[in-house]
Amino acid sequence: MIPAAFVTLPVLPLTANGKTDRAALPAPARGTTHAPPATPAQHLIAAIWHDILGTPSPGIHDNFFDLGGNSIRAVKVISRIRSAGWQATLQQVMRHPTIHELAKALSGAAQEPPG
Repeated sequence: MIPAAFVTLPVLPLTANGKTDRAALPAPARGTTHAPPATPAQHLIAAIWHDILGTPSPGIHDNFFDLGGNSIRAVKVISRIRSAGWQATLQQVMRHPTIHELAKALSGAAQEPPG
């Protein structure tokens, strides 16, 4: 596996017993700016991610897996999307891990929820 980001540090933070203090490691800087949801599908997905991942306000270019998502949480996302009346598959979440990409994939070009 290849890390999503690299952070250069002058020294690694250590615990009292000399092991790497993972909690003290800085978070990598994000390359994209925060873009809030704009379409109904994006608002739906953002609200679901907020509930499932605990992310306060996910941006449409944030990656589901970078925010703590995994296959179990992806299944929960799919279930919630389907409960809202949209058609979605696990493959779509895996192939389109951002809100922007997933919203476009949900109903093809149509972004309005089913009537």
